[in-house]
Amino acid sequence: MAPVARALMDMGCGEILLCETLGRATPRRIAAFIEVVAAVVPMEALAAHFHDT
Repeated sequence: MAPVARALMDMGCGEILLCETLGRATPRRIAAFIEVVAAVVPMEALAAHFHDT
């Protein structure tokens, strides 16, 4: 996912939205996912959308 996010930023996207809409991810997995993407995309360019089932 990080390479895709970086490619989108390089193409001019101003924001990357990270989503998990099934409600299956754990806080630990979400934190790890954000950490990986934030290594290649500035945190201020990240947004998130999660569901809690």
